[in-house]
Amino acid sequence: MEKVSIKGIDFLRFSKLSVYQPLFHVFTTRLLPFKLRNEKDRKHLASLLDVPQILFPDQTHGDDYFLLPAKPTPGVSPPKADILLTQNSSWGAGILVADCVPILFFDPQKRCFALAHVGWRGALLHTHKKAVRLLWKHFKTSPEQLFVGLGPSIKSCCFEVGQDIAERFLERDSQSVILRNDRFFVDLTGFIERELCAMGVSRHNIEIAPWCTSCEQDLFYSFRREKERADRMALIAWLRN
Repeated sequence: MEKVSIKGIDFLRFSKLSVYQPLFHVFTTRLLPFKLRNEKDRKHLASLLDVPQILFPDQTHGDDYFLLPAKPTPGVSPPKADILLTQNSSWGAGILVADCVPILFFDPQKRCFALAHVGWRGALLHTHKKAVRLLWKHFKTSPEQLFVGLGPSIKSCCFEVGQDIAERFLERDSQSVILRNDRFFVDLTGFIERELCAMGVSRHNIEIAPWCTSCEQDLFYSFRREKERADRMALIAWLRN
């Protein structure tokens, strides 16, 4: 990922995706001078980024999805979803995280994208794989065409889990769990990357942010570190006209 400054505020963006002009995307950090707890603040973010409107779903740590319609409908409650898909430029999409993996899928040929919010529950549900299948279903995007960015999230250095969860990951991927001093740590981004590659996504087309949100307390919020006091970061994407 690389730093980009917008109106004097620093954001992050995926280096491999920044070359595609139709796709605008940024990831917020703790350096954003306001929180993202309520709708007013999120509208402020849309205005700051010059995005017409940003849809933030009601995230449930599941695998439900929402296909953005051609035009926003005023007054409608946010959909319950952890995957957003679109091929239109009427509005942007956003997901909120504070340790979970924010994922951006982009097909430059079909000019469409998906966002996915994937924590350990979503990973075990294969929410990231469902996003790939949905892009094929709605836009005929093949995995080989996709560029994928995995944003800042908690890494295996800090993501300790109980034995029951560790065993569920090991059933799916023997490389996903690291044992240190009789404690179990999950490599969430590695698990997701390997599953995407098994679907046909090119490893060369996958970019993984290097930071651990739990370690980098000056740059990111972390629910693992801060509990209920943690605010959220946002991954925003929008297709320009």
